[in-house]
Amino acid sequence: MLRTVRHGPRTTLGQDRTPNRPGRTTGPRRAAPFVGRAARGFSLVELVLVLAVIAALAGLAMPRWSASAARYRADQAALRVVADLRLVRDAARTGGAAQRLAFTADSAVYTSTIAAPDGLGGTLRVDLGRDPYRATVRRADFGGATTAQFGAFGTPAAPGWVLLQGGAEARVITLTAAGDVAFRRASAEEARTATVTLAVDSRRINLVPASTGTTGGTTGGTGTTTGPVQTILDPVTDLLGI
Repeated sequence: MLRTVRHGPRTTLGQDRTPNRPGRTTGPRRAAPFVGRAARGFSLVELVLVLAVIAALAGLAMPRWSASAARYRADQAALRVVADLRLVRDAARTGGAAQRLAFTADSAVYTSTIAAPDGLGGTLRVDLGRDPYRATVRRADFGGATTAQFGAFGTPAAPGWVLLQGGAEARVITLTAAGDVAFRRASAEEARTATVTLAVDSRRINLVPASTGTTGGTTGGTGTTTGPVQTILDPVTDLLGI
């Protein structure tokens, strides 16, 4: 009687000695890959520390950014008013007709009699309350009025100023008697009192003839009042020895 002998699967060195089963592969065994810090991510403490550093840096930068943005808006609003004053002045000069730019205290809107330059029709109307300005006109004074008026030759009816407020920043726009327009940063006193004192413009001379009488300003009891014309001529006569 023959005996049947069952032998296991033939194997070679380094191969799996177990039979091939479903879900199991045969072949050389491989070592498990090394799992480092980059593979397993960051801990909760590390993430909290990073977020804390970012929050601290943002807290230091935010005030500087806010102040810079306020200065930018105030400057842009002042430049817009300066440009519009010059636009109205030039329109009066070239058109040969009087023009004006009207402001309202504690308002962001001002208007003019000239046509809107954007081609949309109507007259000029500017709202400083919108981006990028976000400013208001605290006060405007042109010889006691809130409207800047220009004659047919572009000459202002009276010098004046406009005080703008944009956040913590204030700007002063000045209009001289000669028609020059400029702006500067308002002082703390001007921002507090909303009052601006204009410097005397020496280029504008109001020619008023000298009058006679007994009013103040007489010299030597002669009853002659020294007017602006005489004040201008005095240095010339002194120089010529007249």
